[in-house]
Amino acid sequence: IFAKVVLAPLELHSWSIWLAMAYLPGSDLDGEDDAEPQHSDADDDWAASGPARGDLPGDLADFAFGGHGGGGGGGGGELDALCEDLHGLPVEDAEMEVRSFLRRTRGDVSEADVLGVLLMVFRADRDATLEGYEPWDNSLGYCRRLTDICDANFVGNVNEEGRSTGSFPASIVGIVYAECGRTLFLAAELGPAREKLTKALNVFSLIPDGGDEAVKHQTASARSSLARVHRRCQRFQEALGQYLQALQLFVELDLRQALAGIITEWSETIVEAGPDDFSAAIPALLCELAVGAFGEGSDLHVQALKDIVEACVGVGQRWVAAEPLTVRARLLREEASGGSRGSRRPGVRQGPSAMLAAEAETAEEDAAEAWEEAVAQHLESRELELAAAAWAEALKLREALNGPESELVVAMRSSLDALRQGPPPPPAGGAAGRST
Repeated sequence: IFAKVVLAPLELHSWSIWLAMAYLPGSDLDGEDDAEPQHSDADDDWAASGPARGDLPGDLADFAFGGHGGGGGGGGGELDALCEDLHGLPVEDAEMEVRSFLRRTRGDVSEADVLGVLLMVFRADRDATLEGYEPWDNSLGYCRRLTDICDANFVGNVNEEGRSTGSFPASIVGIVYAECGRTLFLAAELGPAREKLTKALNVFSLIPDGGDEAVKHQTASARSSLARVHRRCQRFQEALGQYLQALQLFVELDLRQALAGIITEWSETIVEAGPDDFSAAIPALLCELAVGAFGEGSDLHVQALKDIVEACVGVGQRWVAAEPLTVRARLLREEASGGSRGSRRPGVRQGPSAMLAAEAETAEEDAAEAWEEAVAQHLESRELELAAAAWAEALKLREALNGPESELVVAMRSSLDALRQGPPPPPAGGAAGRST
């Protein structure tokens, strides 16, 4: 159908079209947010301006089956009308009509064509369900049938003689399973959603080097979706692990909005999980990734700092957030002091200097207290060098807050000198020393 219409003029492999159709931009990510109200709004940002539309040519599907196809002899206009006619039909009836249409217009029936057309109808049905016009029953039926078609035609299937019995590559099977998994999550079918998304990731793992950029984005999105399923099921440890793996891929792909969304969701999830699942090493890693990906002082960087701090405070570990609190305080102080344009957060309206100065002072107080709490943690762990380093950071902030010659600061300097000198040597004489 689309060989003459799309492949010849665009010189694209047919699976590029199925890739474009299988990823249903916008509704899946928006809907996941709606299905889980306590989640952040990061997914809406991804759908509106993120990589889903930029890296995956979703408009190729409309080009193949829309008004541009009629002149190429592929029946694009007829196919577009067919998809409209099939909207709302049970998948069994829709498939019969699709096969009849393909047989009439092409003379044969390709399973790839059947999958592609059903995906287009599935998109329309799911959009209608998300808008509240139809129940989930029909979309769930499509999920079952689409994955059955993939199972029967996966190139990884082998017969008793060890020969492949399918023609669908792993990238397509993985994408279909991921889309169906997301749809099942939206319908609150959490067990089947977890199963489909896990299978999608298993299939993606068969692709050498993780596939091209579009497939890696699909993999990262599938991991994000699986994390949300685990989170809804209160399987927080599994959710956090999937979020971090998705984060690594989004960093590799330089997808900043997606990365920001993952940091927000990870931060929310760790608070829900509680201190037992909290690793003190992760916030420092996230801070490093955030400044590298977003640029220091940018809106996304400041939001990431806020999310990380709230996560640490939420699990009763404010001392872990001492570094991001210090960076935030410094950025606010630069704004209050009328720093250079490059040092200010772009897109943030500058308030009166007195208000900024008060906000900066509060942030410096928070940072100083966090470093002081870090000192106590390191001393308890007998990490004297780390304790001294934390005390030095607290001292810098206290000098700015209380003045370099204040009684508190003078006492802190003395304490810092004692920390740097280390504990006194044990008394000489062994038993004699103990007896004294």
